[in-house]
Amino acid sequence: MKRLLCVTCICGCLLPLDVYGDGLARLERLVHSQQNQSGEELIPAQWSRPQDDMGQVWDIGSYGVVQNGQNNTFSGALRLSINGSNFSSSNSRMTKDGLEYVLFRKMNNVFGVTRRILIDKKRGAARFLEVIENQSDREQQVTLQLYTHFGQQPGGAFTTTGKDYTGGALDRKDVGLGMASSGSHTALFIFTSPGAEIQPEIETRNNYYELLMKWSFKLSPKETKSFVHILAQRPTSTLTAKTVASEVKAFYRGNLIRPQVPREIARTIVNFRMGPALNDAFDVETTLREVLAAAESVGAERDRDDVLAMNEDVLLHGEALSGDLKVKTAYGETTVSLSEVLMIRGGSGIGLPVRLYLRNGEVLTGLVEAPGFKMKTESGLEIELDPNRIWLLFKKLEATDGYPYAGTAGYLETARGERLALAGLSSIKLNAVTPWGGVELSLRDLESLQNRDDGLAVKRFSLADKSLLHGLVRGGPVQLETVRFGPLAMDAGEICGYLRVHSMFDQAEQIEEGPAPEWKKNLLDKLRAKVSVDIKEKPFDQALKTLAEMGKFDVILDQKSVKLLGDMPPVTVTMSNRSLQTAIGYVLAGQGFTYRLEEEYVYAYHPGAEQTEAQAAPPEEDDAEFPFFELAGANVMVGTFSLPEITLLTPVGRTTISTAGIRHIEANAEMSLGTPAFDVELHDGTKLCGTLDESLVAVKARQREWQVPVHHILTYSAPKPKPPAPPEGDAAAKEAEEAKPLEWPAEEDEDAEVLEEVDENGGIVAPPDGEAVLEILAP
Repeated sequence: MKRLLCVTCICGCLLPLDVYGDGLARLERLVHSQQNQSGEELIPAQWSRPQDDMGQVWDIGSYGVVQNGQNNTFSGALRLSINGSNFSSSNSRMTKDGLEYVLFRKMNNVFGVTRRILIDKKRGAARFLEVIENQSDREQQVTLQLYTHFGQQPGGAFTTTGKDYTGGALDRKDVGLGMASSGSHTALFIFTSPGAEIQPEIETRNNYYELLMKWSFKLSPKETKSFVHILAQRPTSTLTAKTVASEVKAFYRGNLIRPQVPREIARTIVNFRMGPALNDAFDVETTLREVLAAAESVGAERDRDDVLAMNEDVLLHGEALSGDLKVKTAYGETTVSLSEVLMIRGGSGIGLPVRLYLRNGEVLTGLVEAPGFKMKTESGLEIELDPNRIWLLFKKLEATDGYPYAGTAGYLETARGERLALAGLSSIKLNAVTPWGGVELSLRDLESLQNRDDGLAVKRFSLADKSLLHGLVRGGPVQLETVRFGPLAMDAGEICGYLRVHSMFDQAEQIEEGPAPEWKKNLLDKLRAKVSVDIKEKPFDQALKTLAEMGKFDVILDQKSVKLLGDMPPVTVTMSNRSLQTAIGYVLAGQGFTYRLEEEYVYAYHPGAEQTEAQAAPPEEDDAEFPFFELAGANVMVGTFSLPEITLLTPVGRTTISTAGIRHIEANAEMSLGTPAFDVELHDGTKLCGTLDESLVAVKARQREWQVPVHHILTYSAPKPKPPAPPEGDAAAKEAEEAKPLEWPAEEDEDAEVLEEVDENGGIVAPPDGEAVLEILAP
């Protein structure tokens, strides 16, 4: 069986290498980003009739349509059309557990469209994600329609707040519709949230036999917008106008849809306010986006050959050859091997600055000297090249494309268009100005910094604590530590963007208190040694063995990780004058592995294999994961009320509320007559409505107090407080602990005896804890 060669990026996305040059692949990488937190793969879709835990049938077909559902509830539910063309899948996959379908098609020669349909067994529903990418170079007007025909005569419709629905727009608090059936089952549709960027047009036809939902919007070139909606089936006796609100709570809380939408898709969703926990994160797509767009714009296929674009119509395939490239940038001179280059955007003979896009994500701009630079075409013709005169040159694909060099802590984008790899973060600080005051942010506090799309100087600060703030950056000198140029000074006004890398290489140089032990110093010295590597089509373990022999250190592979991934495709890596740490990191990255340093050896493993049940467990049902405020202007501030109590003015008088007891607050525009009014729900189930007796609310966030105007608050959500731990030395707790039965260690793996065998390479030996499946010993 042919395997698709994939690499797994640091955030867990599987990237199919044989389609890197195709615009469809970018969308596939986007929508597949959820699948690999535990190392799972997609398999060809198998059309069946799975049931959820409530006994409802979900007969999904290749059109991404629920065909009949339970007892003929439907005669085709949620049929998707884009600009009048019905969706059907040309590439149908599913997760191995059979609960999520991933269906893809290119439509109208313009749009890449993916439907991702998850059967949520626990909640008895199907969650649909529609991902629409404009793959053209022109703005597109889009009409997205979802059409449902019911198999039985519906008896009417009601909103999610329990009111009869007779047509037109939903009320502000409504997030969907229930379609009451005269048969045995009723359908619940959840498809919007108050304040969403785009609201749907809704139409019922033929005495409620048909339901049409329509969104109209524009897509800029290469832009993606996504929609999330949920369909649940319930017996008619259980889903009524009176019970619909409690049914909705299983899926919707404040701004969050459960189960969580994959991060990469969530950032593009426009029909829901998705709340916090959606901060931008590094992925391989980030460093490749411009190269992929350029390759697609000229139709450059980069599977096996380098491609020289003479113009939009003339492409030459072959092999680009050169000695090292000398680049004079605004930050100093540097030497780059051609093997490190992913794309060259040349000077085109008109004096444009030459821009080098490197495989590790850096972008360098400046004067380039390239002795011996030429292109050897497929026919054997050799053409001398000058970076200052060519238009575009694309280097062929490598498994390491987009991955950072070892020691990269983040990428900084400058006003000149460079992207610099940063080596350290803790000492770098930016002064930001927000609507609620100034704040100093270390780059270690930031996940990303971006310009807003409206062309203003306002920046979007995505913080590590899940806050999302907008503001300005104050000018002034900033001291940077770069991977390539060493220490640099830059004015804060030159910084256009930043993206942090949670690098798999960080663990190799983790900061420890006190001096590092001697074994670690020796191992790090070996890993920092500069080498040239040329590994072609070698098995994964043999590629590691080659690097281990070069550095004279040992590598041990984790057994659980290898079992998790099964057979792995061969490895190809070519680089010159780079550290062994970078080389071994690249080989491991190609399979989604990382590593840590143990005494005398490098221990390689897949993060998914070490994920504990506690880490993987979903948050408590229907509760926020952490306290946060959603504020006007698409801001999210993770924090709590600073005061222990607030006063709510209700129609019956003043009510003092303990802020620790608040579960959710939401602004109520319908009640507001100049003074903001709020719906308040407490953890004990009490519900109140009124205005706050303060014009400013003190919010505790980021170790300081912020004064937030009441009219800026849209929502507040908080998890239920945990009960206090028993005091140390508590007699009852101690007695309970002593009464626990002893836990005996688990039995050894039945395959453990295999680990004691020795193969022809010598030394397949498990360490004492039995975790390794392969030990590669240096000579």
